[in-house]
Amino acid sequence: MPTSAAVSLTGWGVVGLGAAALAPVVLGAAPDAGRVPAPVAIAAVTTVGYLGSFSGPLVVGPVADATSLSVAMGVVALAGLAVVALARGTTAFRP
Repeated sequence: MPTSAAVSLTGWGVVGLGAAALAPVVLGAAPDAGRVPAPVAIAAVTTVGYLGSFSGPLVVGPVADATSLSVAMGVVALAGLAVVALARGTTAFRP
């Protein structure tokens, strides 16, 4: 557990740098993932991204209130791993 604000901010900065690379990659892969035109695919991916940013706090808050913030953030991490596992099953990412 971080014991100071500097350690916490550094950790969140590292997470932000890692997550910042995801958006261009996902938006770049969207047109090749289906049979819809590129603008439609990019709009769909963007919509799902906004849905996650709006609904995420609505899930994390009650879970953290019922259990702990660590458990709630663990749920977020598991959801991210589930997305990765499901994405690997799509034909868009197969050579």
